[in-house]
Amino acid sequence: MSDRIVIVNQGEVQQLAGPEEIYQRLANRCVAGFVGTPAMNVLRGRIDGGVLTGQEHIILFQAGDAEFTARVPAERRVKAVGAVVLAVRGRNAHLLDAVSNQRPA
Repeated sequence: MSDRIVIVNQGEVQQLAGPEEIYQRLANRCVAGFVGTPAMNVLRGRIDGGVLTGQEHIILFQAGDAEFTARVPAERRVKAVGAVVLAVRGRNAHLLDAVSNQRPA
């Protein structure tokens, strides 16, 4: 491994540093997208009084053997409860046949 790495995007140097420094002190989002396997997660939000406020909630839940992920706007209150009601907008759902793994005709 090299002593120094240069990360370039569209001809502009984004960061020039040693591997450890790049990993620990990312210069910007471009570098964050380049570093790490798997790629680093990027969360949208703002820091208010030293606290990160997420722009949306990512909710993970399970129904029987199926696991679901849902995105909910941050202004909506989210509580951990034993049961939830799930409504799916048709335009946001992708339906695939369980046997063929293809979109139904």
